[in-house]
Amino acid sequence: MWTTGIGPVGNLTAQGVFEDGETVILADFENRSADDGLGSVVTEALRVDLAASNALSLLPPTRINDVLRLMQRDPADGLSAEAAREVAVRGGIKATIEGEVGAAGSGYILTASLRSAETGEALATFRRSADSPSDVITAIDGLSQDIRERAGESLGSIKSGEPLERVTTTSLDALRLYAEAVALSDQGDELGARTVLQEALELDPDFAMAWRQLAVTLQTVEERPGQLEEAATRAYDLRHRLTPRERGLATALYHQNVTRDQDAVRLAYEDVLRDFPRDGVALNNISLTYAYRAQYEEAIEYLNRAIELPLSSGTAMFNASYYLTTIGRADEGRALAARMREEYPDRETWNLTVSSFAEIMAGNLAEGEAMATELESLPCLLYTSPSP
Repeated sequence: MWTTGIGPVGNLTAQGVFEDGETVILADFENRSADDGLGSVVTEALRVDLAASNALSLLPPTRINDVLRLMQRDPADGLSAEAAREVAVRGGIKATIEGEVGAAGSGYILTASLRSAETGEALATFRRSADSPSDVITAIDGLSQDIRERAGESLGSIKSGEPLERVTTTSLDALRLYAEAVALSDQGDELGARTVLQEALELDPDFAMAWRQLAVTLQTVEERPGQLEEAATRAYDLRHRLTPRERGLATALYHQNVTRDQDAVRLAYEDVLRDFPRDGVALNNISLTYAYRAQYEEAIEYLNRAIELPLSSGTAMFNASYYLTTIGRADEGRALAARMREEYPDRETWNLTVSSFAEIMAGNLAEGEAMATELESLPCLLYTSPSP
């Protein structure tokens, strides 16, 4: 009954409720315990583990923040269950995951629901307990396994992976700092994120996820020469402690910044896409390896796949528009630039950069030069880099 989707116990893919790799939105867990910050810890740890699922695909926080700004909500306020459902409805996404952490004596109760974004109906509910703070990571791991199995992933596939405490950290305090750093990075405070990640790594020097996140952050705020390479190398050396997806991304990051081997970067992203074909980061970043060789048609194919994802990436649109214009398909580049202006109206620098280039290459010199002049008046200019 479970594998064929019969009755209320069947998995959601077999029932036809979900498709393989269905995109969902993870809301912030509400914290009803006296332990400050535990809700964000559970949310971020669950995000790490669910990112290894083939049955679900989590919408990236950066894209959620873009939609929140269009809703005139401050992303720094977090993503409540109500806000998550509104983002999902706007993006045509079927379901959200929401939950809470409650106190139970000296321990905690973790509950979660897969919920229809349109109706608010609970599609499935889950519950795990932790007898003490040291059991929290194990409880999160169990909660994630329950969600993945109900969504449609085979139990054997889930069990074959490493437990969450193995791929993250055995230190709950280090995990708290990691969650704080990710939130700071999502808000654009890379300097603050770098500082907090360094604190997490003092508590657990083998925290592979933190090393990888630090390397991503250092692409923007490197303190000293060689620090980025050191962090990327450390994450790569600890890749056996990462989830399959994170392992591939860390490998690509290492070759991008340390060996400078573009073939190795491309192969690492191909490994990610083999198991996670809807991964927007890998789709965008593998396109850069083809563009590096001036293989723009191949780059555009990958970017088109990223653009077709629910609430697609502005980075993918920017790059695709630029590459289309570069190879003489300026009208298509202009059309994509116009779509980007509509979907990302607050990214003024991005929009003016790609639109002015497309207009000039299409022969509309006056329009393009006017946009370029406006771009020069902005406080800072854009530089492009791989997505995190």
